Amino acid sequence: MEKHNSYFDKPIFRIGVEVTIENEYAEFKYFDTSFDIEFSDEYELALTTFISKLKTGLNFISFNDEFPFFKDFANELIKTLDRYGFITESSIIINEDYITGLSLWKEIDSYASSYLSNIDLPLGKLLISENVTKEIIINYAIQYYHFVKAGPKIIAAAMALADRPVVHDILQSFLMSELNHDKLLLKALKGAGIDSNKILSSVPLPETFALITSMQVLAHQEPLSFYSCLFLVEEERPLFNELLKTACERVGLSSAFYKPILDHSHINEDEDHGAITEELLRNYSKISQETRIVVFKHVHNNLENLIALEKAVIEEAVNCVKEVN
Repeated sequence: MEKHNSYFDKPIFRIGVEVTIENEYAEFKYFDTSFDIEFSDEYELALTTFISKLKTGLNFISFNDEFPFFKDFANELIKTLDRYGFITESSIIINEDYITGLSLWKEIDSYASSYLSNIDLPLGKLLISENVTKEIIINYAIQYYHFVKAGPKIIAAAMALADRPVVHDILQSFLMSELNHDKLLLKALKGAGIDSNKILSSVPLPETFALITSMQVLAHQEPLSFYSCLFLVEEERPLFNELLKTACERVGLSSAFYKPILDHSHINEDEDHGAITEELLRNYSKISQETRIVVFKHVHNNLENLIALEKAVIEEAVNCVKEVN
């Protein structure tokens, strides 16, 4: 069956959603959250049918066949309804009602591996080319610093929502092992001649901020999604590290720069941070299919955030060089 954005087979309004249509306006309300849209007469039948079918479960294929001109508008409206939490899945094609946390971990690990194997990561691809520059590598380290610095506060927020002692203890140990890692990155940047005060007063790129914010929101609101995304930013990447070291030497960045970055990566490996998601999720024996869908959505979004960040690191450095010249 065709899926919308890979998340829904047959979306349906959550219980409690109210829709009012009047004078070419439609208002959607779910408890304290509401938004409205404006539509023209030509879309009225399609919109009212769309809303009616969402009350029992919307079949995209049959609806799009009936109202092909409304397809793009319907897709955007589904995105908005999903973002505000107005809809859920009505027909999950899975035999069991629940899965274990370990099963969820295996699924998301497999999904992330498959996703990453089918794309060229921008920064990794650039490191092996002759086009990599000192500015790009330094910009990567600066953005890496901003993310690492935010880490302990994000983990501390997740600890407050830990629903069982063993999970709290894992997060506490994880938090302790992440403290002061930002100083390693400052040391690396100092090794490249970058003044620490300049770094401390700098702000992250919008894409770095987006990744930080995404993890912060999950830590505060969606603990299982937070646990499920941690491995994306904690797994060591030996090949990337080797490419980074070689690229640094090629562009004239000494070990005073790249060694602290590699040291941080090795700490993550020694502490087995790449296994943090599995370690947390294995403590859950019963995860609903709706939660599974939410988790997959956030894992996918943060994979896209990571790729967007790599692209932005490259673009920002290139633009800065152009401005200087």
